[in-house]
Amino acid sequence: MSNIRKMQQAAAGAGGKVRFADADTAVGYLWAWGTGWNWTGDGTNTTRSSPVLIGSTGSVTPETWKPVNGSGANVHTGVRSNGTLWGWGGNGPGQGLSSGNVPDTDDNQIGSATDWVWSNAAYSVSHHINSSGQMWGVGGDEWGMLGNGGTTTVSVLTQIGSDKTWSTIAGHQRQRIALTTDGKMWFWGRNQSGQAGGGGIGDKISSPVQWGSASNWVHVASGVYTALGINSDNEIWMSGDNGQGTFGNNNTSNSNVPVRAGTGISDNSNWNWADVSKSHMVAIKFDGTLWATGKNNVGQLGQGDTTSRSVMTQIGSGNYWVKCVAGSNNTFAMKNDGTLWGTGLNEYGNLGVGSTTNLSTLTQMGSLTTWTNIFSGHYNPRAIGSHNS
Repeated sequence: MSNIRKMQQAAAGAGGKVRFADADTAVGYLWAWGTGWNWTGDGTNTTRSSPVLIGSTGSVTPETWKPVNGSGANVHTGVRSNGTLWGWGGNGPGQGLSSGNVPDTDDNQIGSATDWVWSNAAYSVSHHINSSGQMWGVGGDEWGMLGNGGTTTVSVLTQIGSDKTWSTIAGHQRQRIALTTDGKMWFWGRNQSGQAGGGGIGDKISSPVQWGSASNWVHVASGVYTALGINSDNEIWMSGDNGQGTFGNNNTSNSNVPVRAGTGISDNSNWNWADVSKSHMVAIKFDGTLWATGKNNVGQLGQGDTTSRSVMTQIGSGNYWVKCVAGSNNTFAMKNDGTLWGTGLNEYGNLGVGSTTNLSTLTQMGSLTTWTNIFSGHYNPRAIGSHNS
C-alpha cells in the first residue's frame, strides 16, 4: 500500500481529510517520455513512447528527485533530493542552463544553492522557491512573465516578490500563478482572457497581483488562458477562457473574475485536487473519484468518445485515484496502488504506453506499481518512480 493511501486511510479514521499535496513526500527517480526537441532530458533529441530515466546517459549519475518538478514548452526544471536545482531543454531566452542560449539535452545544474524546495518552468521563464520561502526566476518575455516588474530577459536568477513568502508556483505558456503562505493567490504575465481575475482583459502584468480577494487558497493550477484555485472549503474557482466548457458550469462563458467551477453537478465542494490545461480540466474528489470537463477532441476526457462536455463528468466508476494532471490534450491519473494511467493525445508517444495512437479511455502505462507522482509537460510528461520503473 502506498504512503499516500495509508495517510488518507488514517485521516479518514480520524474524521479528517488529506489533500494530495500533504501526502506528497516521497522522493524517487525521475522518468520522462514524449517528443524529443531537447525536452526529454535523457541527453538526446529522440522521441520516446515509453519512459526513460533522466540522468541515465551522459556524465550525470541517476539521482533521486523531490516530488516537485517544473514543466514548460521549451524548458523543464526539477529539484533533486539534495536540494540542488537542475534544468534541460531549449534554454532560450536566457534560462540559465548554459551559456549562449544553447539547447541542453541533458540535465544541467542551475546555480549552486542546495536549499531549493519547489520549481516550475513555462515557455520562456522558470521560477524556483527555496526553503526560506523566497522566489527566484530567470528568463522573460514581452508579457512580463518573469514577474520582476519589467519585460527584459534576464539570464541569472533574480528574486521575485521579495516582500512575500511563497509556497507554490504553477505556470503555462505566458502566465504564472503562485500561492503565498498566507493563503493568497497571485498572478502575472499575459491576461488575454481575463485569467488574472481582476476584471480586466488583454493587459500585460509584469509584477504579481492578487487573484481575487480571498486568503484561503490551498492549491493552484494554471492553464494556457485560465487560472484555477481550490480553497479550504474544497471548492474549485476559475477565471479566464471557458470557451470549451473548462469550468464545468454547463456553459461556455468566459469570466475575468474568479467564479465557482464545477457547479454543473450537485456535489461540488469536495475537491481534493485539480489541474487544467488549454481547454480541459480534471479533478479528484476526496472520495477518490476522478472527473473531467471541457474539450475532448482526442479523448482527453477518458469517456471512450471524442464528445466535449461542459459539466464535470466522472471518468470510470473507481474511487482509487490520488492525483491527476491535464497535459496538452491528454490526461494522466495515478491510482493508490502506484499504477499510472493516461488518455488522449499520443502523437509523440505522450501517453508512455509504447505506441503513438490516440486513446479515449484511461490506459495503464506499463505494469509497474511503483509510481509516486506524475507531472504534466507540453508534450513531455514526467513521473517519479523506482529505479526499475
